[in-house]
Amino acid sequence: MNVAVVLAGGKGTRMNRKNNKVLETICGKPIISHIIDILLKKNIKTYVVIGQNGELIKKLLQDKVEYIFQPTPLGTGHALKCACEQIKDKAKNILVLNGDGPIFESALIEEMLDNVGALKLLIGLQNEEHKFGRIIRENGNIANIIEAKDCTQEQLAINEANLGIYCFNFNILCKNIAKIDRNNAQNEYYVTDLVKLYYNQKLKITGVCAKNYFILNGVNTIQELNKAENEMRKYINRKLANNGVRLIDENNTYIDCDVEIKKGCTIYPNVHICGKTTIGENVTIFPNTFINNCTLHNDIFIGANSVIDGIDLTLSVKHGTTMIKD
Repeated sequence: MNVAVVLAGGKGTRMNRKNNKVLETICGKPIISHIIDILLKKNIKTYVVIGQNGELIKKLLQDKVEYIFQPTPLGTGHALKCACEQIKDKAKNILVLNGDGPIFESALIEEMLDNVGALKLLIGLQNEEHKFGRIIRENGNIANIIEAKDCTQEQLAINEANLGIYCFNFNILCKNIAKIDRNNAQNEYYVTDLVKLYYNQKLKITGVCAKNYFILNGVNTIQELNKAENEMRKYINRKLANNGVRLIDENNTYIDCDVEIKKGCTIYPNVHICGKTTIGENVTIFPNTFINNCTLHNDIFIGANSVIDGIDLTLSVKHGTTMIKD
């Protein structure tokens, strides 16, 4: 059996917000829910590591997952150590993901769990930023990961970056997790230190290239949150266009991730469609309209400047209509 562990025990102080950063929303859904929903759709038993501020995460996810408590936030390696101590399942592989890195494509999960060996990790090409750890190779083999804050200038020039998603053979992981230490700039236990340990033991380490996946890693600031929101909206809009939905102005149309829109629809600018909304075929929605938690049936039109909330709608409505279910 494969299991997944989502690391959500950090404080997220750089976000400078009241809530845990994994509860911030991207396209109408909390960041962590993007991850959990995909894992559950793949029928992967999922554990979430939480810290002192984890009650709101439990309130959100309820009994969809099991919880592992990390009493002190001492890094990703410490969170994973807590998980290894508490997971009682006879797990074959353990997929490890950060709770602040939303995933939008389930195909990535399948590839990460296929032919794992001792460790499989996700690799991307480094951009101009320096926040990602660098992949160190020896004779072409993955030998180490150096976190960006611990890198020399020469290491920062390496273009292969660690994107923070791993799949471990569970038994091998449990034998090695206690061997890592906190001898680094952050004084934390790093998951990435396991790579060097594995390499020295001549264990099989493989990398998956992230270039074919739509993935974001590490939403730590408001700027990164806004970037994730914008990228997700582009992704949603592309999928709708491929399914026969015309958006007159993609840059000014806001459609949340759980909205379903069928083919033949036309949506004008400044339309916001939110919540668990379902829209049938050949529906036209004119500008400056807000729709939330509604069902719109086939072949109707919604006039401009309308507000429709919580309605099962079978008939067209005029411009400026407000319909809110009590």
